[in-house]
Amino acid sequence: MKNWGTQIFILIMLVTTISLVNATEASPNIQLNLDDSSIQITEEAELSVAISSQEIEMTKLKINWGDGENKELSIPSGNYLFLTTENHEYNDDGNFEISVEVYCGSERCSTQTTSIKINKPTDKDPNVELISPKKNADFEEDGVSFKFEATDDKELDNCVFELRMKNPKKKLEYSKEY
Repeated sequence: MKNWGTQIFILIMLVTTISLVNATEASPNIQLNLDDSSIQITEEAELSVAISSQEIEMTKLKINWGDGENKELSIPSGNYLFLTTENHEYNDDGNFEISVEVYCGSERCSTQTTSIKINKPTDKDPNVELISPKKNADFEEDGVSFKFEATDDKELDNCVFELRMKNPKKKLEYSKEY
């Protein structure tokens, strides 16, 4: 009987020690970076994920994009640093929480979240600003160089200026075409 008490005590100490070792292991560190935290529908969200762990071997990564879509990636055995960049296209506007979960074996061992805002596209005309020459400028030369800036809420593919000269020695008039 004396041995049973010692064995139970040793078993309890072993379980307690294992529990304390597991409790002191650092969970993997997850860092998330969105290329842009506010985009339009049909634009791709680009999420960079960096996961590091000094003590625990990671097995897989799950990304929940917050719109019902999920992605699962395997982490190769022996990796204590894992980097990936993933893209996702949203079909609805709104605010979405992106969740990244890391698994160590079959257990989830770390989670990190970030948010993204998805906007409806607008059909506004782009903003075009003639930088030089200034509107109604006088010209005495034969050649004129133009500089302009054009911005919009979509990717601007083309911007054309239409120039009309009433008299080459007089004022310059211009209009914008998108």
